Amino acid sequence: MPCDRLTAAALPLALLVCVLVAVGVAETLGAAAGEAALALDRPTRRLIQQGLRNEGFDPGTPDGLFGPRTRAAIRDWQQSRGASPTGYLNGAEAERLRTAAMPPPPPQAAPSVEPDAASADAQPAFTAEADSNPAPPPVAAEAAPQNAAATNTEPMSRPPPGSANAQLPPDILVDRHLLRAERLLADGDLTAAPEAGVAHGGA
Repeated sequence: MPCDRLTAAALPLALLVCVLVAVGVAETLGAAAGEAALALDRPTRRLIQQGLRNEGFDPGTPDGLFGPRTRAAIRDWQQSRGASPTGYLNGAEAERLRTAAMPPPPPQAAPSVEPDAASADAQPAFTAEADSNPAPPPVAAEAAPQNAAATNTEPMSRPPPGSANAQLPPDILVDRHLLRAERLLADGDLTAAPEAGVAHGGA
């Protein structure tokens, strides 16, 4: 009787295993049928094998024949991508592996910038023009005030002949005549005072 109990308990587990195997087999058969529908030729299969190698999975020598080693590499690649590891490819997977087989495009060199011929010709002309018209030397900052002072004082340093006070400004001359007249009046010289005033008026 214990054997009957063991058999009765193991029966559901056996049925579950059979179902899982059947589902797996059906999925594998469906995947195989889907890959067969792609009608992959031998050059395309070589590209797929090369794509597996480029992705880090070894299918063996890319010969275009999908043997056990290639199927194992496909299963490992599918499992790494979270897909069902059937070992057979659908259309999207085959296209991805074909793309992975293509070598990356070479890096494009930056375009070389050549100097403009017109600007290159214009530069020597500009230099020659600049050399032919040199800039005037800088003038010292103190030179201008000295020259201006010399210009302003030159007329006063040359009084007209016969006039001792001609170089003095008129208001100073007036003050001198007034002081002289006041001194004469203070000294009691009433005759010279009007002469000083006349001299002042004449000035």
